[in-house]
Formats: sequence, structure tokens, C-alpha cells
Amino acid sequence: MIKLSTCLVLVGLVGRASAQPVAEPTPSPVAVPEAVPPPPERDPLAVTMTTQAHSAALRNDCDAVEKFAFRVRALDPDLYRDKFASDPIIIACDPRPARARDAMTEAPRDRYHETGFIFGLALAVGRAIDTSTIQPFSSQPPGFPLIPLTRGYFGYQGDKVSIGVQLQFGREAHTDSTLMMPVTTSATTILIGPALRAQLWQSRTARAELLLALDVGFGEAWTATDPDPDGTIDPSPADLHVAARAGFGARYWLAPSFALAVTSGLGVDYREINEPGAILDASGQSTNIVDSTSTTIDTTFEIVGVF
Repeated sequence: MIKLSTCLVLVGLVGRASAQPVAEPTPSPVAVPEAVPPPPERDPLAVTMTTQAHSAALRNDCDAVEKFAFRVRALDPDLYRDKFASDPIIIACDPRPARARDAMTEAPRDRYHETGFIFGLALAVGRAIDTSTIQPFSSQPPGFPLIPLTRGYFGYQGDKVSIGVQLQFGREAHTDSTLMMPVTTSATTILIGPALRAQLWQSRTARAELLLALDVGFGEAWTATDPDPDGTIDPSPADLHVAARAGFGARYWLAPSFALAVTSGLGVDYREINEPGAILDASGQSTNIVDSTSTTIDTTFEIVGVF
């Protein structure tokens, strides 16, 4: 009887346990892979130069590697940092390892052109607006604008500003056909003075720039008349000539050391002219010196080189 009761108790416990619901296992979350961002766009020219720099480093042509480094850094700073600067072959080629390590960690430069001494040649063409105070008794043509002008420039090119000395040469001729015999008066001017070019804006590749141009010149002018009204052959005395110009321009660097530029601006020309004989000034006084002023509007085409 006791055995039967024990069996019944065990059967009851087993039945109660089997009647309780069994908790199902919680499924583990499925990991969703993150979207891989597309690779950044690279400048095709910078990619080609990076490959060429690697080949040059294998040939131990370290000068070429240094030139490629300058251009790649200007064209694509990210590519320079990620590829060019981390290439062990390129780094090992530099004969100055300390400088190479510094170059790899410095911020990318924001210029394309080189810095150093700059030399330029320019031709200016334009027109002049006469604001002269020359009297009708003067033998000089009013205003006497010396356009075109040939300019030579020498100075220093920095990151964003170039400053130097400019030499200007100009020749202008004026023919008076109101006389019985036409008379041609010509003037030759040589000016020298400071010149400034300042960068106002540059493109993403730093090749194209917008510039502020300021020029000042001091010099002398020589006048000749054909035919000479008094029949003498003595040269006329030199006249004082001062010119100032301000304008804006654009410059494009075809290479790190060579560029083409064009500027347009307004200028003021002042001449103190020595007359061969006495004339009457505005107040009726006799004098042999008259003032000549003119406002110029010109455009200058220029080629520059950095060395």
C-alpha cells in the first residue's frame, strides 16, 4: 500500500511538471553589416603623378620625387596624405629624412606656385582721358598719354603677395594737322618704381588667382618735334613724369614657376613740361614750365617666371 501511494505521488509530480509551459529560447539578434562609404574622388593628374613619383623613387631620382610631392600636395591634399606621404619607397628616396618626415605631417599647402625671385615682362595698351592744364599757347599736345607701355618687373614672389621694382618704357606720337605744315610731336618716357601684386582669391587647385595690382613710377620724358619749329637741333630738356595705377587682374600658373596674367585698371599721369620758349600760364604770368595730367584706362598682358 505504501509503495502504491509513493508511485501515485511521483506520477502526480511528473504530470504537474509536464503541464507547465516550457520557455522557448530567445533568438540572438542578427548583425546587419554597416554600409561601406564609397572611396573619395581623386584628382586624376595627382594619381598619375603619385605613380610616377613611386617609379622615380625606385630609380633613386629624388629631385623628381620632390617636384611631384609639391604638385600632388597642391592638387589633392587627401591623396598626398593617404598615399603619397605614406609610400615607404617615396619616403626612403628623400636624402633628407628629417625634412621628409616633417613634410609628411605638415598641413597641405594652399598654393600651387613656387616662391622665390620673380621676373615679368608686360605690354600695356589703352586710352587716356585728357585732364591737362596746358594752355593753347603751348607747343605740347594735351595729356600726352604714353600708351602703349612696355614693362619689366623684378621682385620676390611669396605665398600670396609679390612685391618688386618695375621699369616702364613708353613712346607716344601726336600729329597736329591744323597747321599749314603738319607737325608731329613725340615723347619717350622711362619710369621706375615699386609694384605690388596681392592675391584676393584662388581656385581649388590654386592655379587660377584674382589679383590686386598697384604700380607707381617716377622718371623723365624727352620730347621731339618734327619738323622742329625753330630750326634748332638742340635736344629739349627732360620733363618730370610721375605715374600711378591701380587695378584688378587674373593670373594662371601653367607650371609652378611660370604663369600668364592680365590686369586692367585706372591710372594718373603727370608731366611737368619744359617749354622751349615762354608762354602764359592760367594766371597770365610768363613761364616756360606747364603741367600736363591725364587719366589712363589700360589693360596689361604679362608673363612671369619664378626662379
